Amino acid sequence: RVGAPSPHLYKSCTPNAYVGHGSMGRGLALGVVAAALFADYLLLTIVIPIYPELLPTTSTGALGILFASKAICQCICNVPAASLVGRWGPRTCLCYALVILLISTTGAAIPAGHEYGYMLAARCVQGAASSFVMTSGMSLLALIYPPDQRGAAMGDAMGGVALGVLTGPLLGGALYDAYGAVVPFAIIAGVVAIDGVALTALLTQTAGVSDDQLGRYMAGPDDNIDAGEARGSVSTDLTLDKPGDQRISLDKREPLLPPPDDTERSHSLNGGGRGNTASSGSVLCRALSDPGILIVAGSLILANTAIGCLEPLCQLYLREFYDMVAHQRGLVWSISTLGYLIATPLAGCLADKPAFQRVGSRYLLAGGLLVLSVGVAAIFLLKSLPLTMAALGLIGLALGLIDTPSQPLLAHFAETRLGLVDETAAFGAVFAVSDSATSLGFVLGPLLGTWLVEAQGSSAFGYFIATASLGAMALLYVPCCLLGIVDLDGAGQITDPEHRKIESGSDNDGVGGGFPRSEGEGAERTRSSSAAHLCEV
Repeated sequence: RVGAPSPHLYKSCTPNAYVGHGSMGRGLALGVVAAALFADYLLLTIVIPIYPELLPTTSTGALGILFASKAICQCICNVPAASLVGRWGPRTCLCYALVILLISTTGAAIPAGHEYGYMLAARCVQGAASSFVMTSGMSLLALIYPPDQRGAAMGDAMGGVALGVLTGPLLGGALYDAYGAVVPFAIIAGVVAIDGVALTALLTQTAGVSDDQLGRYMAGPDDNIDAGEARGSVSTDLTLDKPGDQRISLDKREPLLPPPDDTERSHSLNGGGRGNTASSGSVLCRALSDPGILIVAGSLILANTAIGCLEPLCQLYLREFYDMVAHQRGLVWSISTLGYLIATPLAGCLADKPAFQRVGSRYLLAGGLLVLSVGVAAIFLLKSLPLTMAALGLIGLALGLIDTPSQPLLAHFAETRLGLVDETAAFGAVFAVSDSATSLGFVLGPLLGTWLVEAQGSSAFGYFIATASLGAMALLYVPCCLLGIVDLDGAGQITDPEHRKIESGSDNDGVGGGFPRSEGEGAERTRSSSAAHLCEV
């Protein structure tokens, strides 16, 4: 009688089961991801007060295209990012992302690059890097943190986003007024280089450990490791009938398969070879056809459309109606990011509470959309600076309530709805969808906002129409979150890890890697290995 794996399974396995690097390894990985997101969003927002000063004669529409270009390129690159995260693993993709981000930042720091064409090119290169930063970073955190800790971990990582968004406009405005346009980008290049050193330390610490083994390798002694995280091991409680009614009871816990040799481990570190490329594409298609994932993506599109619309409009509004210089506009804009900074850790902790775990996060998403609808409708309602500042704070709070709980919710969908043993590909797919939704919002926001303002002759009424329409859409989307995000309760949901292993035809045992060459090969190898192990016992 084969029972479920014990919660203390990893402590009773052989030394080949990697354990004991919990807090140190996870803290380093979380710091690397948070720093990468901080650098990415610092570069995204530091230009908000700088671009209108460098390009004073540029039309509002051209300025909107410049702000949207990064998100357009990011949205295009998210599909290959999802595939490469499943093939190469999140650590390797994050390394490449930092290199590309450093190239983009260095190019923007060159004085000759302060023309519209060069700025547009640097912005597009940053979009390519950003697609890998978010997808690989969140996939890495989903792999190393158990479900009951993901909300807090991803909330801390999103704190890097909040800190970058908060300090970007402030640093951009102050440094530009004091030192010109080169120094802000040089500082970001230094941040990316330091994060690269930390990532190198992480790669050195986890050298030789496959992505499937990262969760076990970084598991702390107090972690509750359940069956879903214990793939590749079996806990046996055997009762064998013997002649003469003699009964032998055994309770023995050992790894299901022997540890891989160096060739298999190297193969696993690279994502399992060519077979994994097709699998990454198929799981991305499944993610795009799941209604729950699409509803979460829709809420991210609305939230980021609102903030993307306000990035250029708020700067133009404050300059036109209040005659503010760059650092003053950056200070006002930082109120929204301060609300975001407060909301991200709070929403992350709430997402780990029993009432909000799994699909309970839909209540946080609905609440965020309600707050967002009030904030964007009120920001340009009256020509009142205190009202504008209060509305910016509400918008930042709403964005944190939407962005942060959506990440562990998507990780939950990846585990329970996609039905794959290869969690790296599943996580890569859902976080690529999330990043694509964010990017699409930053594409639609500047283009839609600047077009509506120009259509109204850049009047105060035009600014109000642009934001009030977004508030109405956010309000209408609330019922979709409350009614559309539900547990499948077994309909198409595969939760048992051994059943998932046999159904998917994969031999991903947690210590080896890759997909089988044929559909039944993985199941056959799993059955034969189990039989051989029981006979040996």
